[in-house]
Amino acid sequence: MSSPQPLLGSGVSGTELKTCCAATYEQDWVAALLGDSYHPGGAALTRDLANALQLSPGMKVLDIASGTGTSALEMAARYGVHVIGIDRSPTLVAKARRRASEADLSGRVRFVVGDGEMLPLAGESVEAIVCECALCTFPDKPAGITEMARVLCPEGRVGISDVAVDRESLDQDLQTLEQWVACLGGACSITGYAQLLNNSGLHVQRTEDRREALLDLVERVEPRLKALAALGLPGLPEIDSAEVDRWMTVARDAISSGAAGYCLLVAGKPGSH
Repeated sequence: MSSPQPLLGSGVSGTELKTCCAATYEQDWVAALLGDSYHPGGAALTRDLANALQLSPGMKVLDIASGTGTSALEMAARYGVHVIGIDRSPTLVAKARRRASEADLSGRVRFVVGDGEMLPLAGESVEAIVCECALCTFPDKPAGITEMARVLCPEGRVGISDVAVDRESLDQDLQTLEQWVACLGGACSITGYAQLLNNSGLHVQRTEDRREALLDLVERVEPRLKALAALGLPGLPEIDSAEVDRWMTVARDAISSGAAGYCLLVAGKPGSH
């Protein structure tokens, strides 16, 4: 296990960053802002990812950073797979378990508290892995992908959808600790993600530019953020409309210039020899 390292020159360790991310996504205002899926593209992109993984009834699927369980429940209900959802937040795991019970899916979906960089699963125990808009927040991405490769069965597939950035072109305002938690500060380029997957022994089979999903999220978030700011909900950072306008302009410019976007990647694990 690699020891925590300071990030972004701020003296913040990997453990502290993961705790900060988990605490942020537990806030009620985050769900109000992002919707049930907590990631660009929503359920439609989850289905695209599931189709790319060729999910079929009975398969064992791991959902890393499963949040309140939206994607795991969607995959179990639509594709008939058995899903293990892992999230660092006990609060989100508890919500996911309640949702699974309410949907009568507890027999096919279970949620556990765990760290994506130290998965609490046996080696070669799942046939597919989904990780949506979460790898970008991992302080130690190589460790997280190595763990994916460890728990994946031979000939299994990993599907990732995530924020992608061109670090050299990205506005410095989008590389702060706050933007790491917001998924921009710690993101890689599409090529960077592919290299990390290949380095772990997973063979990248497919990459897609899905920046339109990120742009759509920005357009939907802006009015919601202004409304939430006006309400002054607990846990919501103090912001005003002018600040929202500035950040949304910076985000749109980053997406239109190609400095920031969204991507889908699928990688496979070679079969046993």
